[in-house]
Amino acid sequence: MSEFEVRSLERWSPFFGQVVKLGPPCVKDGPDDGQTEALSAEFKARVALEALRGELTVSQLATKHGVHQTMIGDWKRQAMEGLVTVLTPAAIAGVQRSVW
Repeated sequence: MSEFEVRSLERWSPFFGQVVKLGPPCVKDGPDDGQTEALSAEFKARVALEALRGELTVSQLATKHGVHQTMIGDWKRQAMEGLVTVLTPAAIAGVQRSVW
């Protein structure tokens, strides 16, 4: 048995009325299982802006970009919260002073 194989037990289940396999809920495919690549802040911001525009649904955006809908919702919420801090009167006054 290799390092990544998982043993399962077969038991009779009176609840289901048949033999069921008992084991861990997920099976490892290899050493990289569970590791995800980090997404850049630029990518997250671009997707969040698309979500804020509302031209596509969150589900369509998730399919388009290959990420989960929950992640897009989180990025959209974070973008909205970030806009509030950027558009405060103190932040706007600081930008106007630096421009002049």
